[in-house]
Amino acid sequence: GVDICLYTYNTNGNLSHDDKFNEGEYALLEQIDYDDFDGFIYDCSNVENPDIIAATVERLKQVSVPVVSISYYVEGFHYVGNDNKNLIRQMVKHMYDVHGCRKMIFAGGPQYHYENIQRFEAFCETLEELGLPVKEAAFTRHDVYTADECFLTGSAAELIPVVQVDGRDIGDGKPGKITKTILSAFGDFVKKDRN
Repeated sequence: GVDICLYTYNTNGNLSHDDKFNEGEYALLEQIDYDDFDGFIYDCSNVENPDIIAATVERLKQVSVPVVSISYYVEGFHYVGNDNKNLIRQMVKHMYDVHGCRKMIFAGGPQYHYENIQRFEAFCETLEELGLPVKEAAFTRHDVYTADECFLTGSAAELIPVVQVDGRDIGDGKPGKITKTILSAFGDFVKKDRN
């Protein structure tokens, strides 16, 4: 047999609005003796500061052991992630074909996040394939407050209905019909993909 010892190390420098707390959390990354390990699995999906990501990646590039990166593409590291482009294409086409949506918005994560870049590219490509206009613009809280429905997507969270923002109900304050349908279709897709 093979002996494997897995250490899980997680810092959450994005949990607080207190910059000093966040700096302290991120400083924990400096406490690791990278030479003590014979491999790394790197997941920066909870790190919002691109400078911290860059510094950690540079440090990991200096080690002479394999590094697997989850949800963040780094040249030289083995990458593991979702097929974001296919998932977004299917969601947009579902909204278009089943629900007749012709005006959609993509509210993504950080611009430097690899999987977010993939999602946005697929969103734009699919709209263009369907002959729908692509317009990049910031949206406001008013846009969210007045939406009929709202949901968030993410690598780990997948799809989460949003029913209230800042104490205000979105739509009728319950997950909407389209959100429920997409959640169900996504669940079916994931089950089919695993088989």
